Amino acid sequence: MPQLLLNTIALDPTRWSPDDRPSTDLAALVPTVAAAGFRALEVWQYHLSGLDEAGVERLAEVLDAAGVTVPIVGLYPALHLDGEARAQEWATAEALVTRAARLGATAVKMFAGQLGSDQAGAEAVERSIAFTRRLATVAADHGLGLTVETHPDTLCDGVDETLGFLGAVGGGRLGVCYQPFDFASTERTVADYRALREHVVHVHLQGRRDDQMSLLDEADVDYRVVLTAFAEQGFDGALSIEFVKDCVVARPADFDLGRVLANAQRDRAFVEAAGADAGMALDV
Repeated sequence: MPQLLLNTIALDPTRWSPDDRPSTDLAALVPTVAAAGFRALEVWQYHLSGLDEAGVERLAEVLDAAGVTVPIVGLYPALHLDGEARAQEWATAEALVTRAARLGATAVKMFAGQLGSDQAGAEAVERSIAFTRRLATVAADHGLGLTVETHPDTLCDGVDETLGFLGAVGGGRLGVCYQPFDFASTERTVADYRALREHVVHVHLQGRRDDQMSLLDEADVDYRVVLTAFAEQGFDGALSIEFVKDCVVARPADFDLGRVLANAQRDRAFVEAAGADAGMALDV
Protein backbone atom coordinates (compact mmCIF):
# COMPACT_ATOMS: atom_id res chain seq x y z
CA MET A 1 0.00 0.00 0.00
CA PRO A 2 1.51 3.37 -0.98
CA GLN A 3 2.41 5.58 1.95
CA LEU A 4 1.74 9.33 1.95
CA LEU A 5 4.49 11.53 3.39
CA LEU A 6 5.01 15.24 3.99
CA ASN A 7 8.40 16.63 2.98
CA THR A 8 9.80 18.96 5.64
CA ILE A 9 11.36 21.19 2.97
CA ALA A 10 7.87 22.71 2.63
CA LEU A 11 8.04 23.89 6.24
CA ASP A 12 11.10 26.13 5.99
CA PRO A 13 10.98 29.54 4.27
CA THR A 14 14.78 29.86 4.09
CA ARG A 15 15.23 26.57 2.20
CA TRP A 16 17.10 28.30 -0.62
CA SER A 17 19.36 30.50 1.47
CA PRO A 18 23.04 30.53 0.41
CA ASP A 19 24.17 28.43 3.37
CA ASP A 20 21.09 26.16 3.37
CA ARG A 21 20.55 27.01 7.03
CA PRO A 22 16.98 26.26 8.15
CA SER A 23 15.06 28.88 10.05
CA THR A 24 13.12 26.22 11.91
CA ASP A 25 13.99 23.50 14.41
CA LEU A 26 12.34 20.33 13.16
CA ALA A 27 11.88 18.93 16.65
CA ALA A 28 9.87 22.03 17.56
CA LEU A 29 7.70 21.59 14.46
CA VAL A 30 6.88 17.92 14.93
CA PRO A 31 3.99 18.31 17.43
CA THR A 32 2.29 20.85 15.13
CA VAL A 33 2.80 18.61 12.11
CA ALA A 34 1.39 15.65 14.01
CA ALA A 35 -1.61 17.72 15.12
CA ALA A 36 -2.27 18.41 11.42
CA GLY A 37 -2.56 14.65 10.92
CA PHE A 38 0.78 13.92 9.23
CA ARG A 39 2.32 10.72 10.55
CA ALA A 40 5.19 10.16 8.12
CA LEU A 41 7.87 12.59 6.93
CA GLU A 42 10.50 12.91 4.26
CA VAL A 43 13.12 14.94 6.09
CA TRP A 44 15.06 17.62 4.23
CA GLN A 45 18.82 17.19 4.67
CA TYR A 46 19.32 20.57 6.31
CA HIS A 47 16.84 19.83 9.06
CA LEU A 48 19.38 17.20 10.15
CA SER A 49 22.82 18.35 9.10
CA GLY A 50 23.05 21.20 11.63
CA LEU A 51 22.22 18.99 14.59
CA ASP A 52 24.76 17.56 16.98
CA GLU A 53 24.31 14.03 18.28
CA ALA A 54 22.23 15.23 21.23
CA GLY A 55 20.00 17.10 18.79
CA VAL A 56 19.46 13.96 16.72
CA GLU A 57 18.56 12.02 19.85
CA ARG A 58 16.14 14.73 20.93
CA LEU A 59 14.51 14.70 17.49
CA ALA A 60 14.16 10.92 17.64
CA GLU A 61 12.49 11.17 21.04
CA VAL A 62 10.09 13.90 19.88
CA LEU A 63 9.14 11.92 16.78
CA ASP A 64 8.50 8.81 18.83
CA ALA A 65 6.38 10.70 21.36
CA ALA A 66 4.30 12.23 18.56
CA GLY A 67 3.86 8.93 16.71
CA VAL A 68 5.57 10.34 13.61
CA THR A 69 7.93 8.26 11.47
CA VAL A 70 10.68 9.26 9.05
CA PRO A 71 10.71 6.73 6.21
CA ILE A 72 12.93 8.89 3.97
CA VAL A 73 15.73 11.43 4.39
CA GLY A 74 16.67 13.59 1.39
CA LEU A 75 20.32 14.30 0.49
CA TYR A 76 21.83 16.81 -1.97
CA PRO A 77 25.47 15.78 -2.41
CA ALA A 78 27.94 17.32 -4.83
CA LEU A 79 29.10 14.07 -6.40
CA HIS A 80 31.73 15.41 -8.81
CA LEU A 81 34.17 16.98 -6.36
CA ASP A 82 37.77 15.85 -5.98
CA GLY A 83 40.45 15.99 -3.31
CA GLU A 84 39.72 17.42 0.13
CA ALA A 85 36.36 18.84 -0.96
CA ARG A 86 35.28 15.34 -1.96
CA ALA A 87 36.40 13.93 1.38
CA GLN A 88 34.37 16.56 3.22
CA GLU A 89 31.32 15.90 1.04
CA TRP A 90 31.62 12.19 1.70
CA ALA A 91 31.86 12.70 5.47
CA THR A 92 28.67 14.75 5.37
CA ALA A 93 26.81 12.16 3.31
CA GLU A 94 27.95 9.27 5.47
CA ALA A 95 26.92 11.07 8.65
CA LEU A 96 23.48 11.78 7.20
CA VAL A 97 22.97 8.12 6.30
CA THR A 98 23.84 7.22 9.88
CA ARG A 99 21.34 9.78 11.17
CA ALA A 100 18.66 8.53 8.79
CA ALA A 101 19.12 5.03 10.17
CA ARG A 102 18.92 6.35 13.73
CA LEU A 103 15.56 7.96 12.91
CA GLY A 104 14.24 4.66 11.58
CA ALA A 105 14.29 5.55 7.90
CA THR A 106 14.01 2.86 5.25
CA ALA A 107 15.60 4.89 2.44
CA VAL A 108 17.65 7.93 1.59
CA LYS A 109 16.85 9.99 -1.48
CA MET A 110 19.63 11.85 -3.27
CA PHE A 111 20.15 14.33 -6.04
CA ALA A 112 22.38 12.94 -8.80
CA GLY A 113 24.89 15.66 -8.04
CA GLN A 114 24.75 19.37 -8.68
CA LEU A 115 25.71 19.45 -12.35
CA GLY A 116 23.37 18.92 -15.28
CA SER A 117 24.08 16.14 -17.75
CA ASP A 118 25.27 18.72 -20.29
CA GLN A 119 27.57 20.39 -17.76
CA ALA A 120 29.50 17.44 -16.40
CA GLY A 121 32.59 16.25 -18.25
CA ALA A 122 33.65 12.61 -18.38
CA GLU A 123 35.82 12.78 -15.27
CA ALA A 124 33.09 14.48 -13.24
CA VAL A 125 30.62 11.83 -14.35
CA GLU A 126 32.97 9.01 -13.34
CA ARG A 127 33.56 10.58 -9.93
CA SER A 128 29.79 10.97 -9.53
CA ILE A 129 29.16 7.32 -10.36
CA ALA A 130 31.87 6.16 -7.94
CA PHE A 131 30.47 8.34 -5.15
CA THR A 132 26.98 6.97 -5.72
CA ARG A 133 28.13 3.34 -5.71
CA ARG A 134 29.91 3.92 -2.42
CA LEU A 135 26.89 5.69 -0.94
CA ALA A 136 24.61 2.85 -2.00
CA THR A 137 26.87 0.38 -0.22
CA VAL A 138 26.92 2.42 2.98
CA ALA A 139 23.14 2.85 2.85
CA ALA A 140 22.68 -0.90 2.39
CA ASP A 141 25.02 -1.56 5.32
CA HIS A 142 22.58 0.49 7.43
CA GLY A 143 19.57 -1.37 6.03
CA LEU A 144 18.53 1.55 3.83
CA GLY A 145 17.61 1.77 0.17
CA LEU A 146 18.91 4.57 -2.04
CA THR A 147 16.87 6.48 -4.61
CA VAL A 148 17.90 9.16 -7.08
CA GLU A 149 15.59 12.07 -7.86
CA THR A 150 14.69 13.08 -11.40
CA HIS A 151 15.50 16.78 -11.42
CA PRO A 152 16.96 19.54 -13.61
CA ASP A 153 20.63 20.44 -13.14
CA THR A 154 21.57 16.93 -12.08
CA LEU A 155 22.77 13.86 -13.94
CA CYS A 156 19.15 12.65 -13.91
CA ASP A 157 17.67 15.60 -15.78
CA GLY A 158 15.80 13.50 -18.35
CA VAL A 159 14.45 9.99 -18.83
CA ASP A 160 17.36 8.75 -20.94
CA GLU A 161 19.86 10.41 -18.61
CA THR A 162 18.23 8.77 -15.59
CA LEU A 163 18.26 5.32 -17.17
CA GLY A 164 21.87 5.85 -18.18
CA PHE A 165 22.85 6.85 -14.65
CA LEU A 166 21.10 3.82 -13.15
CA GLY A 167 22.87 1.56 -15.60
CA ALA A 168 26.26 3.15 -14.95
CA VAL A 169 25.93 2.80 -11.18
CA GLY A 170 24.79 -0.77 -11.84
CA GLY A 171 23.97 -3.69 -9.63
CA GLY A 172 20.38 -2.65 -9.02
CA ARG A 173 21.74 -0.30 -6.37
CA LEU A 174 19.37 2.58 -7.10
CA GLY A 175 15.67 3.20 -7.22
CA VAL A 176 14.07 6.35 -8.62
CA CYS A 177 12.33 9.19 -6.85
CA TYR A 178 10.14 10.41 -9.69
CA GLN A 179 9.46 14.11 -9.95
CA PRO A 180 7.95 15.46 -13.20
CA PHE A 181 10.31 17.16 -15.61
CA ASP A 182 7.48 19.29 -17.01
CA PHE A 183 5.00 20.70 -14.50
CA ALA A 184 2.77 21.99 -17.29
CA SER A 185 2.14 18.70 -19.12
CA THR A 186 0.00 15.84 -17.86
CA GLU A 187 0.85 13.81 -20.95
CA ARG A 188 4.60 14.08 -20.48
CA THR A 189 4.35 13.47 -16.73
CA VAL A 190 2.55 10.18 -17.34
CA ALA A 191 4.77 9.16 -20.28
CA ASP A 192 7.98 9.83 -18.35
CA TYR A 193 6.67 7.91 -15.36
CA ARG A 194 5.81 4.92 -17.54
CA ALA A 195 9.29 4.98 -19.08
CA LEU A 196 10.84 4.81 -15.60
CA ARG A 197 8.14 2.86 -13.75
CA GLU A 198 10.09 -0.34 -13.09
CA HIS A 199 12.58 1.71 -11.06
CA VAL A 200 10.20 4.16 -9.34
CA VAL A 201 9.75 3.55 -5.61
CA HIS A 202 9.22 7.15 -4.48
CA VAL A 203 7.32 10.08 -6.00
CA HIS A 204 7.41 13.80 -5.27
CA LEU A 205 4.05 15.53 -5.55
CA GLN A 206 3.93 19.29 -6.04
CA GLY A 207 1.30 21.38 -7.70
CA ARG A 208 2.24 24.22 -10.03
CA ARG A 209 -0.05 26.49 -11.96
CA ASP A 210 1.53 29.00 -14.33
CA ASP A 211 4.85 28.03 -12.71
CA GLN A 212 3.67 29.06 -9.24
CA MET A 213 3.05 26.66 -6.37
CA SER A 214 -0.58 25.59 -6.24
CA LEU A 215 -2.85 23.04 -4.68
CA LEU A 216 -2.53 19.67 -6.39
CA ASP A 217 -6.14 19.73 -7.56
CA GLU A 218 -5.61 23.15 -9.20
CA ALA A 219 -2.31 22.34 -10.90
CA ASP A 220 -1.59 22.44 -14.62
CA VAL A 221 -0.76 18.74 -14.40
CA ASP A 222 -3.95 16.73 -13.84
CA TYR A 223 -2.90 14.64 -10.88
CA ARG A 224 -6.08 12.57 -11.10
CA VAL A 225 -4.76 11.22 -14.39
CA VAL A 226 -1.28 10.80 -12.92
CA LEU A 227 -2.52 8.91 -9.85
CA THR A 228 -4.60 6.69 -12.11
CA ALA A 229 -1.43 5.85 -14.04
CA PHE A 230 0.31 5.00 -10.78
CA ALA A 231 -2.57 2.74 -9.77
CA GLU A 232 -2.63 1.00 -13.15
CA GLN A 233 1.05 0.16 -12.79
CA GLY A 234 0.61 -1.12 -9.23
CA PHE A 235 2.72 1.60 -7.60
CA ASP A 236 3.40 0.62 -4.00
CA GLY A 237 6.00 3.10 -2.80
CA ALA A 238 6.12 6.48 -1.09
CA LEU A 239 4.09 9.48 -2.27
CA SER A 240 5.67 12.57 -0.78
CA ILE A 241 3.88 15.93 -0.71
CA GLU A 242 6.88 18.15 -1.35
CA PHE A 243 6.17 21.83 -2.01
CA VAL A 244 2.67 23.17 -1.34
CA LYS A 245 0.75 26.36 -1.99
CA ASP A 246 2.03 29.35 0.02
CA CYS A 247 5.24 27.61 1.14
CA VAL A 248 7.36 29.88 -1.09
CA VAL A 249 7.39 33.47 0.18
CA ALA A 250 9.30 36.62 -0.64
CA ARG A 251 10.43 37.11 2.97
CA PRO A 252 10.67 34.60 5.84
CA ALA A 253 8.44 36.91 7.89
CA ASP A 254 5.64 36.28 5.39
CA PHE A 255 5.68 32.52 6.01
CA ASP A 256 2.53 31.23 7.71
CA LEU A 257 3.02 27.67 8.96
CA GLY A 258 -0.67 27.23 9.72
CA ARG A 259 -1.65 28.19 6.17
CA VAL A 260 1.02 25.93 4.66
CA LEU A 261 -0.09 22.95 6.73
CA ALA A 262 -3.73 23.63 5.87
CA ASN A 263 -2.83 23.54 2.18
CA ALA A 264 -0.83 20.35 2.74
CA GLN A 265 -3.93 18.87 4.39
CA ARG A 266 -5.96 19.80 1.32
CA ASP A 267 -3.37 18.12 -0.89
CA ARG A 268 -3.46 15.04 1.32
CA ALA A 269 -7.25 14.85 1.11
CA PHE A 270 -7.09 15.24 -2.66
CA VAL A 271 -4.50 12.49 -3.09
CA GLU A 272 -6.43 10.16 -0.81
CA ALA A 273 -9.70 10.75 -2.68
CA ALA A 274 -8.16 10.62 -6.17
CA GLY A 275 -6.23 7.51 -5.22
CA ALA A 276 -9.40 5.84 -3.99
CA ASP A 277 -11.17 6.74 -7.24
CA ALA A 278 -8.29 5.08 -9.11
CA GLY A 279 -8.49 1.98 -6.93
CA MET A 280 -5.33 2.78 -4.95
CA ALA A 281 -5.74 2.79 -1.19
CA LEU A 282 -3.17 4.85 0.72
CA ASP A 283 -1.50 4.63 4.10
CA VAL A 284 -1.93 8.16 5.45
